[in-house]
Amino acid sequence: MRHVMFGLMLSLVGCSAGVSFDSTWEAVEDHRIFSSIRATDLNGDGIRDVVVGHGKETLPKEGFVTARDGASGDLLWRIDTGDEMVGSAALGHLTDDDAADIVIGGRDGKLYAIDGTAGRLLWEFNADVPLGQERWLNFYTPQFVGDVDEDGHPDLLVANGGDSGLPPFFPRPPGHLVLLSGASGGVLSVSQTPDAAETYMSALPYRRASDDVDLVVFGTGGETKAGSLWVVDFDEVLRGDIGSAIQIIAPLADRGMVAPPSLVDLTNDGTPEIVIATFDGRLIAIDGETLDAIWAVEVDEAETWASPAIGFFDDDSVPDVFAAFSIGRLPDYRESVLVALSGATGEELWRQTFEQPIVTSPLAVDVSGDGKDEIIIALSPLFTGDQVVLLVDPDRRDSSMLIERTARSFGTGLVADLDGDGSIEYVGSSFDGDNSLIERRDLGVPTPDRISWGAYLGTDYDGAFGG
Repeated sequence: MRHVMFGLMLSLVGCSAGVSFDSTWEAVEDHRIFSSIRATDLNGDGIRDVVVGHGKETLPKEGFVTARDGASGDLLWRIDTGDEMVGSAALGHLTDDDAADIVIGGRDGKLYAIDGTAGRLLWEFNADVPLGQERWLNFYTPQFVGDVDEDGHPDLLVANGGDSGLPPFFPRPPGHLVLLSGASGGVLSVSQTPDAAETYMSALPYRRASDDVDLVVFGTGGETKAGSLWVVDFDEVLRGDIGSAIQIIAPLADRGMVAPPSLVDLTNDGTPEIVIATFDGRLIAIDGETLDAIWAVEVDEAETWASPAIGFFDDDSVPDVFAAFSIGRLPDYRESVLVALSGATGEELWRQTFEQPIVTSPLAVDVSGDGKDEIIIALSPLFTGDQVVLLVDPDRRDSSMLIERTARSFGTGLVADLDGDGSIEYVGSSFDGDNSLIERRDLGVPTPDRISWGAYLGTDYDGAFGG
C-alpha cells in the first residue's frame, strides 16, 4: 500500500454528538474517483470490504476497479478497465459462492461483472453490439431486476448515455435504457429515451402497491441540455420501446435530470414516492401511485449532482428529506446550500450556506442516539481548494466540521458498521492531483437500530429508503 500526504488536515473537530472520526486506515491509488463506495464481505472474514471504481478521462485513458480489505485497507484485487469507471457497483450473486459479485460501469461502453471473491472477470460488455446509428456511451449504476430471461441468474437494468467529450450546448446523442443478462452481459432489450435526449441518471425500478405493477423511473437531459423525469412500465422496457413513458417533471430551462431520485413512502400507501433534486434547482416529491406532485420547492440560482438523503429530522413519523445544491452556473459555483425539509409537507426545517460547492450526495445516520438523524456530507471545489466533511444536525440546527484539507470529493462515501462491533464507521474517498485516497474512519458512536441513508442510492444501494 502506498502512502501519500493529501494536503494538510486543518481541522478535526468532534461535534456535540461525540463523533471521534479517528482514522483506521488509508489507501492511496492512481487517478480520481467519481465512483461511490460500496461495502460487502468478499473474503469471508465477517468484515465488509470496500469496492470502488477509479480512472481518468484524459488521454491516454485509464481505469480500474479495486476491492480493499475492510479491516486493514489492503488490496484484495484490482481489475484494469482501460477507461474511467464513473458508475458505482451493483452487488448481486452471479456465481455459486456466498460472496456478492460486482457489476460496475464506466465511460465509452465499459461495463464489467467481477467475481467478488476471486477478483476475476466474469464478463465484459461487448460495445461492438450495434446501437442503431449511435455508439455506446457511459454506463451508470446498474440495478438487479430479477431473472428476466429465466436462466437462473438475476439480470440487470442500466442507463447508457452522456457524451462528456462534446462541448457544452453541443447536440448530444440520445440515451438508452438497457436490460442485460446477468449471466453473460448480453443485451436483452434496449430502449431509446422517449424525447431522444441524453441521459446521465441511473434508472431505478420500483413497484406500485395498488396493482403490483413494476415501474422504472429514469431521467433525461444534462447540465446544459433540457430533459425530463419519466416513469414507464417495466414490461415496456423489456419490450425495448419506452415511447409510452409518462413525463412527470418537465424542464424549465436548458438543464435536465442528472442525480437519481430517492424512493420513499411518504403517504403510507405502500408505494414509494419519487423525491428528486433536479439540475435546475428544484426539489420535488412525486406521488408514486398518481404521479402528481405532493410538494415542490426551488432554490434560486442552484444546480446539483447530489441525490437527496432520506432520514428523520423532525418529530413526526414521516421520513424527511435532506438535499444539497451548488449556487451559480457550472463551472462557476460560488457556494452551496444545504436544506432539510419535512417529508410530509415540504416545509423547510433547516438551511445553511457554505463556501464550498457540492458534488457528493449526503448520508443520514443517527449518531447522537436521540432517534433523529444527522447528516454527513463532503463539500469540495470542482478544481482547486479545500475539501470539508461536515456533520449536520438539522433538528438542533447545528453543523460541525469533521475535516478540512486540500482535496476534492466527487464520489459519495458510506456509513456502516463494517465489522459488526456495534460501532459505526465512515468510508470516504477524495483525490488531489493524480492520486486518490480511500479511508476508513471510526465514528466512535453506537450503531443505531437503522442507518437511514448510508450510501449513494441509499443503505441498500437501490435508491429506496428502508427505514
